[in-house]
Parts: sequence; C-alpha cells; structure tokens
Amino acid sequence: MLYLRAMFLLLLLTKVSISAEAEKQKAVALEAWKKLDRTVLKSGEIDSLIEKELVRLGITPAPLCSDYDYIRRISLDLTGKPPSPLEIRLFLSDKTLDKRKKYAEKLIESDGYAKYWATYWAEVIAAKITDRRGMLAYRPFEEWMTEQIKLNRGWDKIAHDLVCAEGQVVPGEKGDGRTFLMLAHLGPDAPVERAAEVSRIFLGMQIQCAQCHDHPSDIWKREQFHEFAAYFARTGDRLVPAGDMKFGIRVFGKFFGEHKMPSKEDPAKGTNIQPKFLDGREGPKFANDQKRREALSIVMVENENPWFAASYVNRIWSKLLGQGFYQPIDDIGPQKEAVHHETLLRLVGAFQGSNYDTREFLRSVIHSNAYQREARLGKTQDEHLLFAAVYPSRLSAESLWENLSETMEGVGGPFARFVKVNPLFFARSYEGQFKSQFKFDPSAKPDEVEGAVAQALWFMNNPQIEDKIKVKGNNILVKLLKENPQDDLALKALYLKMLAREPSFTEQSKCMQYIRNAINRETAYEDLLWALINTTEFQSRR
Repeated sequence: MLYLRAMFLLLLLTKVSISAEAEKQKAVALEAWKKLDRTVLKSGEIDSLIEKELVRLGITPAPLCSDYDYIRRISLDLTGKPPSPLEIRLFLSDKTLDKRKKYAEKLIESDGYAKYWATYWAEVIAAKITDRRGMLAYRPFEEWMTEQIKLNRGWDKIAHDLVCAEGQVVPGEKGDGRTFLMLAHLGPDAPVERAAEVSRIFLGMQIQCAQCHDHPSDIWKREQFHEFAAYFARTGDRLVPAGDMKFGIRVFGKFFGEHKMPSKEDPAKGTNIQPKFLDGREGPKFANDQKRREALSIVMVENENPWFAASYVNRIWSKLLGQGFYQPIDDIGPQKEAVHHETLLRLVGAFQGSNYDTREFLRSVIHSNAYQREARLGKTQDEHLLFAAVYPSRLSAESLWENLSETMEGVGGPFARFVKVNPLFFARSYEGQFKSQFKFDPSAKPDEVEGAVAQALWFMNNPQIEDKIKVKGNNILVKLLKENPQDDLALKALYLKMLAREPSFTEQSKCMQYIRNAINRETAYEDLLWALINTTEFQSRR
C-alpha cells in the first residue's frame, strides 16, 4: 500500500520555472532616500513602476494567476487558513470585475486577519529569542498584537510600545504582551541583544556583527553598535514570585547603570558609552531608562530615518510575493544591494506619508498585478524573479496546521488544540508537537527553508493523520463519498477540499484509472487523500 501511495505521490508532483535575465543589483543612492514622494499611491502606480523596469530588462512577466490560485493564496496570506469549497464556488460564480478586491477586503476586516498577523509577528520575535523564559509573554503578545491590528494602529505606535514596554507576565495571569520583545532577552547580555533585535526588526539592519569588532562587510563600527545598545543600559528585568514555586518575569527601568564597551585588550574592563542613534544623532546623556527608550522610539520613526519604513515595506512585500527588494529581508541598509529601486522608494515614501498605516500598505500590495501573477521558480535557487512572477514558499507551521485542520476537519483528537496554555508547556499537545516540528524562521528566504525527513514522515505515517484519512465514522471521506456517488464528482470535490482547485485533465485521468484498478472505492480514496496531503502543493502557497 505504501508503495502504491509513494508512486502516486510522484505522479502528482510538478515543477515550474521561469527564465528571467538576472539584473546586476546595487545599493540605493543615499541622495534618493532624501527625495521620497510621500503622497498617496495612485491606482496601478506600483505595476507601472515594476513593468517599466521589466521592459528595460527585456523580461516578460507571468500572466495573472487563476481564480483558484488567487483565492487560496489570498486566504492563506491574510488569515493563514485555506478557503472552504463553498467560498471557492461562490467566488468563482461571481462575475463582477472587482471580485478579487471585494474578497480580499472581507478577509482584511475579519478576526482571522488580525490573529494570523499577530502570530506572524510573535514568531518574528520568538525566532531569535535567547532566553526561553521570555516565552511566557508569547500568548499575551499575541492577544495584545491582535487588538493593535484590529484597531489598525500605526506601525510607529506599535514599535514605540514594544521598545518602551514596562510590565510583567506571570503564569496563570493576564500579562502585558508589550513586554515580549524585551523579555525575549534577559540577563547581563540583554542590552546588546535587545539592541540587535530592535535594529533587525524595526530597521531591518543586522548590526550584531559589530559588537566585538567593526562590521566586516558593512559600514557599522564597533562604537556605533555599543552606542545603540546604550539606549537599553538601564532596562532591567527580574523574576516575580507567583506562588506554588512558579515565577513570572518583569521588565522595568533602573535608576542607575551605564553600558560599557568592553576593551579589546581586556574584556573585563570597559568604557562607559552614552546613547547615539545609528545615523550619528545623539541620544539623551545620563538619562533614566524611560527617557532613553522614548528618545529611541522617536528618532527611529522620524522621516529623516527611512530605514524604519523600508524595513516594514521590504518584509511585508517579501512575505506576500516570496522575494523582497532586499534579501535577506532583515538585512538591509545603506550599502546593501536591492532590486527595483524606484518601486521601493515609492512604497517607502507612501508608507511614511500614510503615518505608517499597515492596512493601507497591505491593500496597495495585494491589489497589484505583481501580487496576483502566477507563481514561478527561478532557474537556480538564488535567482531573483524581479517580481515578474510570485515566488512560491512553504506554509508556516501555523498556516500548515490550519490547512491540515481545515481540510481534514480537525486532527489530533479532543486534546489537539491547547490555545491558551503556557507556551513553555505547549509542545506537550499534538498541535504543539506539530508546530515545533514544522516551524522555521519567518525572516528566512523561502529557498533556504528546507523540509526534513521527520517532517516527511509526519505526513506519511503519523497515526492521527492516518486515522483521519480512513473511510469510517464521520471522517471527511465518509461525507465526501456519500455526497458524491459518482467518482468524477467525488474526485473534483476532493481536490477542491484539499488543494482549493479542481484536478487537471491529466490528474483526472490518472486518478480515475487508479480508482478503477483499486481493491475497492474506499481504499482508492484513502490513498488519493494521503497522496494529496503529501504533495508540495498542499504544504506550500502558490
């Protein structure tokens, strides 16, 4: 049986590629950042800029994707969940010209949109956590961030709250989610770790290599790194007793202490350093913790510093199109190479001009033709498609779990979904084990996210999944086969449920032949369902 399933899986796997002439990338001129157009983006402006560059390079863009591909892509991108067969049928039957925009708008206004993107940002922070005790703030952060997204608070205000956070999280109590970024890094090395993460997340710059020496491949000097770390010199943390031998964690402002830049000759000695922003602007000298972090949050989001907006623009664009203007998405800066300079500059200016309205920026991206093009792969793993097509990527652990749960109508039994437990114990649940197995750094390039043998085995022979594909009880196949006594209709219903599309002519022919040659109808559909969830297509966004 496993042999037949494996053979069928190979028949279903497909590969696409694109032939795109590589552009010699270069850094954006510093003068260009001073002349940003901060007016509202006009309809079609993004596509005009991209197509102008593609014409110059002699590249023909891919056509727009099908409605099947679009509804699955936009649903996964905005809510982390696949569309239901009913939603797909209603969308396909809609003949209005603006149906894609209407459907996307419905998703943006949904609770699922806020929850999914809150989880995304939680994973961005958690990916670089240096003290697991900080995970106590994971759930409170998700809840807090969900509310910020629902309220559509500006990215500058969200950044301020995270950089300036004070408060605590305690097991069994409602904690302050704003503290997650600070509590992800505890102890004597916290100032340098917090500085590195604030720079990476909110400025898109990885300056940590300059901690011990001048950056070997960038402009950052050792002293600049420690001047930035000095903003967090008086940010303290301590354990908070919570009874029954449990402890929470609190982040607070200290009344004393200065950051020391260690001596190269004797690391035990050091020089007191006062805060200074990366562009050389001085911070408040000898100030308390609150004034230091407040000053950082202000200078960080000013228009004179384009990297705050550029970091967000590049990250979200990359997540939605599979590739960014800069790659990796959290390693940008004055000397870093980028593609489509004019488009990048225009998006950064518009984002600043909107007062960092994240929802408005998201709309400008998803309504563009660039986002709605077919997915392609480059000739090589490192080839940039230059936005002539969307680059496919693996689903995050959260989205893959939702895809599996929605299409299989629940997996893992009655204790699968512990959604409110302490994340330190979350891995004990089936859902926690699954997400732990499939998680990856959301800032990584899609072509750097590789599957593992353990992941393949999970889908191939996991007992809970195996139980769900059986034709028994009230499982998905029982209902599907009962509602579709004709095999051609049953097969279409199965594909629509699992892959959000109907089978191609070739797939239909091969599957129908397999059904006819199988021992019985039930066994054939069990094998087909098993094969579909093991495809790259099921586990990826297209």
